[in-house]
Amino acid sequence: MALTPVERRITLTVISLMALRMVGLFLLIPVLPVLAMQFQGATPTLVGLSIGIYGLTQACLQIPLGWLSDRWGRRPVILLGLVMFVVGGVVAALSSSIEGIIIGRAVQGSGAISSVLLALLADVSRPEQRAKLMAAVGISIGASFSLAIVAGPTLTHWLSLTDLFWFTAIAGSLGILLVAFGVPGNMAMQTQTTPFMQAMRACMQVPGLLWLVGSVLLIHLLMTAVFMIFPYQLTQNFAWPLPTHWQIYLPLMLFVLVLVMPCLGWVERHRQHKKLLVSAFAGLSLGVVCMQRLDHYLPGWLLAFALIFVCFNILEGSLPSLLSRLVPAHLKGSALGLFASAQFIGAFAGGVLAGHGLEINHIHRFLMVMALICLVWGVLMAAYLSLQVVYAEKPDSPRV
Repeated sequence: MALTPVERRITLTVISLMALRMVGLFLLIPVLPVLAMQFQGATPTLVGLSIGIYGLTQACLQIPLGWLSDRWGRRPVILLGLVMFVVGGVVAALSSSIEGIIIGRAVQGSGAISSVLLALLADVSRPEQRAKLMAAVGISIGASFSLAIVAGPTLTHWLSLTDLFWFTAIAGSLGILLVAFGVPGNMAMQTQTTPFMQAMRACMQVPGLLWLVGSVLLIHLLMTAVFMIFPYQLTQNFAWPLPTHWQIYLPLMLFVLVLVMPCLGWVERHRQHKKLLVSAFAGLSLGVVCMQRLDHYLPGWLLAFALIFVCFNILEGSLPSLLSRLVPAHLKGSALGLFASAQFIGAFAGGVLAGHGLEINHIHRFLMVMALICLVWGVLMAAYLSLQVVYAEKPDSPRV
């Protein structure tokens, strides 16, 4: 079934906004652990905080802004978030200390509009098209991530960390123009009149929602930690210069695009989301164990990183699609705010914990704990989903 003109227009706008913001942010992830150490007062823990603080402010504001967009409308909240993103980029670019970078990243994170963008897409998409469009957004985020981690180390040949922060500010400014011309100000939506706490309680009662929220928190904690550890150890343990890290990231990005996109399409067609979730968490656990055990054997270490990256992108592309099927239309902004907050809580925790682990030289223990958590989460999710199937087959049984 073909997309309507409005669906096509808003989908392209949302994907473009996500890409502009995500490329601007992800450019920093593979280079911050190395370049930020040159700033006044920098320690591995503070550098980890500079990576994770963005996630903390995002986590604090995703739910309120998602709920506010249900009341005010999507467009004004999106514009407000983009302005804060630009201001934060300018603050970080003008800073000469690690504390200034942390403040700038925190201000950037206050532009917490990921949930609002997904809610905007849900507003205009028909139910039969919504899952496909949500999956397209998830894939675009993964592609932006891949592009940025290739470009970030490469650009350090010519640009400083300050220049990269200016780039994020420019990307946010382009996003403001895109919203001004791409999103109609009078777009119809279902106005939310439910009080904030009542809306949150209603979201919490949606069956299966908390499993998706917990899953996205866990994968972003793990992935942020891995990208705190990976460039640091690649530079320190294997003497691989930062500007040449793209030689690893580019083949990996192409491999992910070739593998993940058909995988997500097959899952959508055959409704195999449950098997996908459990298998991806098992893959994450295996990849982390191998990364911990093979940290002085470069080929095995890189293969472990590739497995983690593939499983992350599979989950990143499928979880928003699953959530869009669960939540009633009038709660989508609030539910997606909860979902996005979990993403960024994970990013904050991953950056801080990994940075602290590097500083006290306990990163191996941290990785083993993360592998165990992923494995246990996958087992518990498999048990929960099995119970859901059993109860679905017995209409008189109580709901789990």
